[in-house]
Parts: sequence; structure tokens; C-alpha cells
Amino acid sequence: MDNHQTYTDKRFEDLDYTKQQISLNHYELCKFKHCDFSGCELEECRFVDCRFENSNFSLAKFKRSRFLDCEFYGCKLTGIDWTQLDWSSILNTSPIYLDECEISFSNFYELKFSDLVVTRCKAHDVNFEGCDLSNADFSGTDLTDSHFRSCNLNNSKFNGASNYFISPLENDVEGASFSFPEVLSLLSPFKIKVEDL
Repeated sequence: MDNHQTYTDKRFEDLDYTKQQISLNHYELCKFKHCDFSGCELEECRFVDCRFENSNFSLAKFKRSRFLDCEFYGCKLTGIDWTQLDWSSILNTSPIYLDECEISFSNFYELKFSDLVVTRCKAHDVNFEGCDLSNADFSGTDLTDSHFRSCNLNNSKFNGASNYFISPLENDVEGASFSFPEVLSLLSPFKIKVEDL
């Protein structure tokens, strides 16, 4: 893929950009399907209102790149350090939507992603420490070994989510919704026993 290019309303399908370096490109209203960006370096690229389907971004690096109102469906996004992206001027709402994606081993440390959607995803060992995730939706997501500490989880949804450990002593959870029996894990920090009736 060429650098310093602008693409509008373009479809990219079945393309392999593995370990390539892509810089200073602007994509708006573009659709990516079955594309492989694994190990790719995308530097100062901008994605606006783009849709990604069944694409692979594992271990990709997004140096000072930007996503705005982008949707990912069935994508593999393992090992992504989301803090490397440029989130300046992103106010009060999440710029990304993730459904049925694999985002394990990723880092969201201290990002402000109110209204983030991570539904029906595999999110093992993801670092959400210090994040503003108010009004986020984690419905149906497997959160095995993911880290929630000093997070704002007010009014967030964990309906049908599994394998999470969220301490109400270390996170704000007012108005958050959970499903039974997984919600019982919130009692773990209190070292109490819950017995069946």
C-alpha cells in the first residue's frame, strides 16, 4: 500500500499487508474485509467511519494513528497497545466498536473510553487499569485474567460476560449491571461465604 494517500469510500478485500510500514494515509468511509495487517506499523494514519470485518491486526503498531467512529467485527486484535494511538480531541465517547473480536493481551491503560463497546469478544489478560469505561458494554465477553483497577465502570454492562474479577473496593461500579452467577465474583474482596438456599 502506498503512503501519503487519501482513500474515501473504498473497499479493501483479501489483501495482505503483513509487517508492512504504512504512514500518513487517510481512510474515510472505507471497508476492510479479510485483510491481514499482522505485525504492520501504521504511523500517523487516520481512519474515520471505517468498518473492518474478519481482519487480522495482531501485534500491529499504531504510532500516533487515529480511529474515529470505526467498527470491528470478527477481527483479531491481539497484543495491541492502544495507548500508542493519538486520542487527543476525542471527547466523552468511544471511537471504536468491537464485536466478536479477539483482543487478548492488549493495553488500554488510563484511556478515556466512555461508551466503549466490547461485545461477545475474547479479552484475556487485557489491561484496563485507570480507564474511564463508564457506560461501556462488555456483554457476552470473556474477560479471563483482565485487569480492572482504578476504573470508572459506572453504568457499564457486563450482562452475560464471564471470568471477570472486578473489586468494588478498587473501581467505581455505581449503576453497573451484571448477570448471575458471575456477579458473585464482586464479593471476592470481602472474603465472605455465599451458600445456596
